[in-house]
Amino acid sequence: LPKLRLWGGPVLYLCGRDDTKYVKLGKQLSNMYSFCDYYSIEGADHTVHCCQPTVLKMHVEKFLQKISQ
Repeated sequence: LPKLRLWGGPVLYLCGRDDTKYVKLGKQLSNMYSFCDYYSIEGADHTVHCCQPTVLKMHVEKFLQKISQ
């Protein structure tokens, strides 16, 4: 986590809502770093890309639009 501070952003952090370990980490990151966009995706576990591919794609596309402006 300390090395992330050196990066300075932007960061998109996505995790499945049922993956409690990474939900906890995502909340910590978003509270620590203003440049971190965090979303927990309902109906997904550790394999968000398999469980909710459309929702994952939507978040990635929105993030890429945001950082390209």
